[in-house]
Formats: sequence, structure tokens, C-alpha cells
Amino acid sequence: MGNIWNIKGRYKAVMAYDIRGQRALFGGGAEPGKSATIDSVEISSAGDATDFGDLSVARSHLGASGNNVRTMFEGGEDASALSNVVDYVTPSSLGNASDFGNLQTASLGPLGHCSTHTRAIKGGGRSPAPAALDEIDYMQIATTGNAVDFGDLTVARFYPAGLASPTRGVFAGGQTPTRKNEIDYITIASTGDATDFGNLTSTASGTGAASSATRGLWAGGNDPSIRTTIDTVFIATTGNATDFGDLAAAKDFTGGTSNATRGIWAGGLDPSIINVIEQRDIGTSAIATDFGDLSVARSAPGTCSTGHGGLDYDVLHRPSVNYMPGSGRSFSMVGGGGAETYMYVNHITTAGNAIDFGTLTTGGEGTSGTGTSTKAVFNAGYNSGYIDTMEELQFASQGNSADFGNLTDARGSIGTVGNQTRGAWGGGIGPAKVDTIDYVTLATVGNASDFGDLTVARYSLAGGMNSTTRGVWAQGNETPALSDVIDYITIATTGDASDFGDTVAGSQRGRGCGSTIRGIYAGFETPTKVNTIEYITIASTGNGTDFGDMTAAKVDQAPASTKTRAIFSGGQTPSNLATIDYITIASTGDAADFGDLPNAENNADGTSDSHGGL
Repeated sequence: MGNIWNIKGRYKAVMAYDIRGQRALFGGGAEPGKSATIDSVEISSAGDATDFGDLSVARSHLGASGNNVRTMFEGGEDASALSNVVDYVTPSSLGNASDFGNLQTASLGPLGHCSTHTRAIKGGGRSPAPAALDEIDYMQIATTGNAVDFGDLTVARFYPAGLASPTRGVFAGGQTPTRKNEIDYITIASTGDATDFGNLTSTASGTGAASSATRGLWAGGNDPSIRTTIDTVFIATTGNATDFGDLAAAKDFTGGTSNATRGIWAGGLDPSIINVIEQRDIGTSAIATDFGDLSVARSAPGTCSTGHGGLDYDVLHRPSVNYMPGSGRSFSMVGGGGAETYMYVNHITTAGNAIDFGTLTTGGEGTSGTGTSTKAVFNAGYNSGYIDTMEELQFASQGNSADFGNLTDARGSIGTVGNQTRGAWGGGIGPAKVDTIDYVTLATVGNASDFGDLTVARYSLAGGMNSTTRGVWAQGNETPALSDVIDYITIATTGDASDFGDTVAGSQRGRGCGSTIRGIYAGFETPTKVNTIEYITIASTGNGTDFGDMTAAKVDQAPASTKTRAIFSGGQTPSNLATIDYITIASTGDAADFGDLPNAENNADGTSDSHGGL
């Protein structure tokens, strides 16, 4: 597979399916007795399933979700009662399941399951019979523990079928016991109630779901007659499903999953219990064909794969006991007024309070940084004088920072951009404003080198807006005027920055972050403190556009982001703040409360293991 941290090599590995998962697991089901069997197949190669291991508790009508590191089996019905059990396996290693935690409610038929690399979601269920549930649970896949509340479906129901893109979870059909045709969706990285998406082509319960990153399929089920129908939607839009072909034979309670291109459906009722596995391409309307057989005939298994549509392979996730690179960990590096040395950590995908992570070797205000999917690199800023020190810390290991090297000159209030390979520090003051851009190769400790110059010398500018190829800076202080300049570089080259456009008004002390597509800068002075959030589209050029408002007018927050969510921690109103705000990057609108820092802080900066440059 080669060096998978090398962008070009990693892209080749993904496209060759060396990284993109192929293993599907089928756990439990009804034989008609409750089954503990876990079977596996490789989706890229048709053939019969082989024994993988056993569930911790035999049960049927369960759900499954996971990523390429963990597969989780959730809820169902054991030999005597409805179950809230969640157990898990490591899909790369044969063996029996271990305890993960518990669902909020013991429930039968929670087939509405989906996941991304970081989060597992369960929607609906029945507990106790015949009461239908509308609750949505979620769990962080990397950390064992009990499910917590996410929100509610639009309609309480059991036997819905769930699927996902890397951004959205979608739930379709089910019954109350009346069969339903509703399709709901959620944004997986957030929390809240589901929203109406559209309707299936007919009412249906017990379908089997499969998806790519863009298209979802629901196959079979009952209305109440057993169906062959396959419905499809494009996950990023909303609207009614359309007919997209058929299974080779009608079946109910079949277990569906997929890799990037192929959907498979295993077991079910025709109305007898069957062991057949069918397959078909996700992107083409067709009749499904034979793939092979399960080791044991059964219906209603929990089914998941290591390559389903919810898994974003733009970021590689590696196994860890408590942490996976690229899973949304962020650092807030606190300045505040001199020699403060705190580092705080958040998990961006889950709202909550930050915790203490360690200390910086050299404390300072006006710090700025970027990172790769495994480490962060910051300059120290100002502490009784301007400092040229850079420090690094590992996202996976709680502890203190270590020396990385030095900038080409001592300065603070810099804006930093970067991707998986390079970090670039632009502008700053030390004590005069400068237009200097320095860069480092992030994988290797050492001193910075000259990259080129900004279009305008300035300090207190917003960086952090990156794609994998481009870095963008906005606003700043040109002394005496505040700047409306937005400029950019191509990170892999060297040379002077180019004009991108203008901010809505001259401003300074904002902080930037974003996705691969959008850059966000928020909370600045014009010269009065404002609560404004603006955005740009990184791949183009043009002026900043209004996004919404922060929860308060403030400056000098610590920003961080995943591909879907941005957070802004602390800041000054002029009082120091502990508040953390968040937004969903692809939308527009006002920020909402995320949680709090352990202490009120300002003059900080932040980065994450999954920002737009990675």
C-alpha cells in the first residue's frame, strides 16, 4: 500500500481499495431461534460467507453500524426479552464480540442504524411491544460506553432502515404497526430532531439498506406483501424515492450493506428463512444477482461493512484504544495576556465541555497554528517580547508540547494555513507589521523557510482556511487602517500571495477555519467588537459573504473544524469568555452553544486533526 500519509500514494491506495473497506459482517438474526453467529464476506469478491465469531448475546432483529476499525451490534431481542446490549468486534480480526455499552432503551427491531467514521446512530425501534419509539441514539465509535440522546424521528416507528453518507443519516419506512413511507434525515455530526426528506415509492417495513457516499438504496421488505422493489434517493438532496430495480427474489428482513460501488443483501424471509446473499451495483438500475450464501439461514441480522457510504476516506482513521486520527479532535492553545500555557481538547463532532490536555513549553499570546491528522504545530507568539519558537504536540497523546523549530523571525499575531504536508505562517507583528510568509514541512522538525510575501503587510489576521491545495488569509491590521484584504497561496509551491477578494468591511482579530470547500472567519473588530460570521468558497476567488452571527460580539477565539462543523472557543467581549460556539459549515445561520472551556480565556488559537486542508 506504500506510504499512506503521502497524499498521492494515499489517493492511489484508496482508489485501489487498499484502504477502503471490503469486509461485511452479518451478526445474529432469527434461525428461527435467536442466533449468535457472525459471518463475514469480502464485498469485492462474490462467494459464501465464512464464520467470523459470535455475539456476546444471541439475538435477532438487531442493528449494526461501525467503521473500518470497529463494527457494533445494537439492541434486538434475545431468548427472553428485548435487549439494550451493544457489543462490538474488530472487523480485521476474527473473534467473538465484546461488550461496548447499552442503548438508551431495550428495543426490538432497531434496524434504523447508520454511521460515519466517528459516530454510530440508531433510530426508532419497539419497546415494549407494540409501542413504537421515535428516539434517536448515538455513540462515539472510538470510545466504549452507553448511547446518549440525539433527538427524535419525525414519526415513531419500528423496523425502519438506515443508511448514511459521510454527512447525513437517512431513515426510511417502518411500521407503527401500520406500514410507513416516510423518509427522515439528520446531520450526523450534530444533534437534534430528524427532518422530513420525502417518501418511499410505497409504504414498507423491514427493508435492507445500502449506500455509497451519494446514493442510498432500500431493498425488499413488506407492504405487507413481501417485496422485490429497490428504491433510491440521492442523499445530499431531499425528495421522494424512485424505483431503481429489483432483488432477484422477494424477501423481508434482509440485511443490507455496501462498499463504495456494490450493495449486498443477506438472508431474510421469502417467507421461509433463507441464506441467500444478493448483489448489485449501487449506481445502475438493475436486477440483483446471486453473491453466495450465509453459513446459517436466518432473517433480521445486524449488518455492516468497513466500506459503507457513511465512511469518508478523505481522512484515514487508524486503530487506537481511545482515539483515531482524523476523528475530530481539536486543540485550543491559550494566550490570554502573556505566559499562559494551557492546552484544551474537544471532540468537535460531540457537543460538550473542553478538558485540559497539557501545557506548552513556551507560553505566549498571539499564538497561531495548524496541523496534520496526527499532530499540531504552533508558534509561541509574545511573552515579554516576541518569540520565534514553534512547538508540536501529538493529537493521540495527552501531555506537553515539544520543540519543533523556529520561524525566520520573532513575531506574533500571525495567521496560519496548512495541509497534510505543509504549514505556512503569514504576516504578524514583531514589533513592526510584516508581510512575511514562512513555511515548514510538518512531518519533520526543523526551522521555517521563506515562502514569499502577503499582498499587504498586516497582523491580527485570520488564517486556518484551507483546502488540500490552497490556504487563505483574511482581514488584519495594516496600522493605522484595518484591512479588508483576502489573499491566498498554493500551499505546495512557494511565492507571493495573490488577491482573493475583500471582507465585508475592514476588520481584525477574527479567527478562521473551515472545510475543504468553505472558509469561515468569525468574531472581529471593525473597530468595535462584532458578532459577525463571514464565509468564502476556497476554490474560487471573490468577496466574503455574511454567514450569520456568533452568540456574542467577541474577538480572539480559538477556532477548529472538521469537514462539517466549526467551533470557536473562548474570546473576549471585553471580558474573557469560556463559551464555545459552533456552526454547521455547509449551511448559513447563527452559531449555537457547544459547551465551555475549563477557564475563561482569550487571545488563543486552535486547530484540529480533520480541518479542511486534510
